[in-house]
Amino acid sequence: MRAKPSGNGYDIMVTGDVNIIAEIKCNKPINSGFKFGSAQRNGIIKDIQGLLEGKTKVNFDPESAYKFLVIYDFGEHTLKATEHLINNIPSEYRGKVELYTYQTQLTLDKVYVVFIK
Repeated sequence: MRAKPSGNGYDIMVTGDVNIIAEIKCNKPINSGFKFGSAQRNGIIKDIQGLLEGKTKVNFDPESAYKFLVIYDFGEHTLKATEHLINNIPSEYRGKVELYTYQTQLTLDKVYVVFIK
């Protein structure tokens, strides 16, 4: 039986003086639009949940780590789709996910969205 990459853990996990956990997504908004499809959205929200609440198969307290959701940047559509997702996120995660900027003061109780190319 084969497992998906990091299906049970975090894609990146750094522990030490500063703890960091991250999930990496490569989701292109559907139909070249400004929203993620429902399966994409559900996967992203599941990763956000894992970053905030932990994962049952990982013996690590996420409250002690800076949390990042890293999304591959396909251009303007990716930013718009991510903003739409954050604005329409389930209420239990409202205010706990934000786009990272260089001025962002990191806290341990939020997930920061970072774009990479």
